[in-house]
Amino acid sequence: MVELEVWAEKYRPKKFDEIIDQEHVVERLKAFVKEKNIPHLLFAGPAGTGKTTCSFVLARELYGENWHQNVLELNASVTPDTPLLVKIDGKIRRTTMGEIAKMFFTDKTSKYTVAENLEILTLDRENFKITFNKVSLISRHKVDRIARIKFEGGEVKTSLDHSVIILDDDLQLKSKKVSELKEGDYLISFVSSLEGNKEKLDLTKFRPEEIVTLRSKSIRNPKLRKVFDSLKLTKDVCWLLGLYLAEGCVAFSKRRGKLTSG
Repeated sequence: MVELEVWAEKYRPKKFDEIIDQEHVVERLKAFVKEKNIPHLLFAGPAGTGKTTCSFVLARELYGENWHQNVLELNASVTPDTPLLVKIDGKIRRTTMGEIAKMFFTDKTSKYTVAENLEILTLDRENFKITFNKVSLISRHKVDRIARIKFEGGEVKTSLDHSVIILDDDLQLKSKKVSELKEGDYLISFVSSLEGNKEKLDLTKFRPEEIVTLRSKSIRNPKLRKVFDSLKLTKDVCWLLGLYLAEGCVAFSKRRGKLTSG
C-alpha cells in the first residue's frame, strides 16, 4: 500500500535549522527550549511565514516523538450562514457568523477585528463541560471550496482547513481537519445542560390589548381567549421553544395553532 502525503506536510521543516528566514524568531525559540522555560507565545503574520511550522518544531524539541499528543491545532473558518449561540454584553442570543461580522467589522477590507464584549459557546478543556468563553479576535478570509458536514441532527458548512474535535480510537479528544474527516468519525456535539436560574418566562411585555376601541364603544378583544402573564419553564416547554428557535414557524387555522421546525 502506497502512503500518500500532502507535499507541504511531507517537506515541512522538523528542526529549527531547517527553517528558512525568521532567524531572530528561531534563535529566540532555541533559547526557550534550551532553558526549558516557555512563555506564552503569539505568532503573527501572513499565511506562509512559518507560524504553524515554528510551533510544531517547538513541540518536537520539547516532547520528542510524542510531540503530536501535546499539540492541539485548531483552525476556524465557517461560512456566514453558520448558526452560533453567543453572549453579547452578557445577553445570550442566537445569530450567524455573517451577522457577527456585520456587528464587529467596521469596513469591508479588514481581515481581523477585536471582539471585547463577545462570548461563544464552546467546550471547556479542563472539565469537558459546555460553557461560554470570551472571544478575543475575529478573522475573515475567502476560500475556493467549502465542505458540507452532515451529522445526526443537522449540517454545517466550513472551509476544508477548519478543525473539529473528534473522539479517536482511544476515546481521547483530538482535533482533525475537515478535509481529513471520514464517515463514521465521532464529532463532539453540544448536548449538555447550561446552568440557569429562570423558572418561568415573563410575558407581560408581550401582553396584547384586551380592550379594543370601536367607533361607538370599547369592547373586549373577541380574538382573545386567555392572556398569560408568565410561562412556567419545563423540559417540554423548553424543547418546544427550542424547536421554534431552530428556524421554526407558527401557523394558525380557524381553531388550531401549529408549530413546525424548518
